[in-house]
Amino acid sequence: MSLTFETNKHVLLTGSGFTRNFGGFLANEMWAWIFNDPKIGVQPKLNNLLKNDFDYESVYYKVTDGNDFNEDEKRAITEAIHNAYKKLDDKIKDYYSLGTRQPVNISDVCKFIDRFSGIPAITGNNNTKGFFFTLNQDLLIERYFSSSNMPALYVNQPTIQIYQNKDYQESTCSVTLALAADMEKTNPLSSSKFFYVKVHGSWNWYSSDGVRKMVIGRNKLNQINTEPILTEYSDIFREVLSSGNIRLFVIDYGFGDEHINQVIADAVEQNSLKLYVLNPADPAAFRDGLCKRPFGQTLFSGLVGYYPFDLSTVFPGSGGSTKEYELIHGHFFNAI
Repeated sequence: MSLTFETNKHVLLTGSGFTRNFGGFLANEMWAWIFNDPKIGVQPKLNNLLKNDFDYESVYYKVTDGNDFNEDEKRAITEAIHNAYKKLDDKIKDYYSLGTRQPVNISDVCKFIDRFSGIPAITGNNNTKGFFFTLNQDLLIERYFSSSNMPALYVNQPTIQIYQNKDYQESTCSVTLALAADMEKTNPLSSSKFFYVKVHGSWNWYSSDGVRKMVIGRNKLNQINTEPILTEYSDIFREVLSSGNIRLFVIDYGFGDEHINQVIADAVEQNSLKLYVLNPADPAAFRDGLCKRPFGQTLFSGLVGYYPFDLSTVFPGSGGSTKEYELIHGHFFNAI
């Protein structure tokens, strides 16, 4: 895919820690929901595996890849993970009820996200499109940010109907992915000025054959390549980041996915991408951890901005501007 338009040079990428700011689970909490699921309790082999591997993505890969587990066991782990995501969605939904007690101000975060759009009021250019990429598979953005200038739009997919404080309904919230032949008939990037792209799929997605479609576990790139729409997302991610002089703002991503890191690193080396990271870790600890990751040395060489803050410090629930946001705004959006 070759882009036929100009992109907003400010691009957003979020990782799993982003949802934690709005009531989401950490990885160990996801493991607990899966381990305690009744479907796991009646499967001794799965129960034992989870007691020896506390990385639920690793467990999912071990069970579903290969012939070591039978179909009932594969179905059980898949359904248990789906149930855990449903519990996660319930927590995200309940964040709305906190009202003024919300640790992070949703309205202020929404305004921040809008800065990455392609609307002329932001970019000053009628032919510009903006991109918000995420590695998350939850429905946080669909619930809370679809009222902004960025619709909760899936490339090549319809929007879904889900609201801040309403229960998830399979009939209106699930998405069946398009076939490759149908995708070829449309231009996925013609319908909006701002795209929210779920690079690893979503827990409410189904393949055309009825199989749930999330990219978790190992060999994520291989999983992506088996689903046409995810392959297209991957291509869009690469094309946008390599379009030249992109400023990539990363929130709460641990840089653990080799295929994602490679795209960013290639753009750093070949297309002058500049990396900006919001992460509460001490800068030295962040550097040491990043450099141990795939392509970490290259990523660190492209780091131009680092902000060791929690999202709640930048956008506190009480609202209003903070010194931390003023730093980010001036350094990321206004710097030449």
